[in-house]
Amino acid sequence: MSTSNPKDTTIPMNTILHLITIRLPFTNYLQWVNQVTLLLSYQQLLGHVDDSSNAPPSSITIDNKTTVNPEFTEWQVADQRTLILLQVSLTEEAFSEVVGLSTACVVWTAIESAYGNSLMEWV
Repeated sequence: MSTSNPKDTTIPMNTILHLITIRLPFTNYLQWVNQVTLLLSYQQLLGHVDDSSNAPPSSITIDNKTTVNPEFTEWQVADQRTLILLQVSLTEEAFSEVVGLSTACVVWTAIESAYGNSLMEWV
């Protein structure tokens, strides 16, 4: 059952998970950011970590009926894909920084705060 769009150039999730070769421990934040940023950009998911892809309203009203906004559903699926990619790229130590965070942007910000600032200590 193939539902792929012929113009869709994204890589299937089961393949992507094997492309992440650098996990984020304390010492390789720059390499990790480079790898993950390129992957997210190619998958058209970078907006979910740089906050340029804001969530649309979760519901819409048409003819006085409130229903789930299909644009929100689409955004949420993409955000969850991004969140999965981020989480699988973390070591256990790094993952402990993001446990319980529910959006890719919040996770990315937490990682930046935890590891990006420590980069300055190495310089």
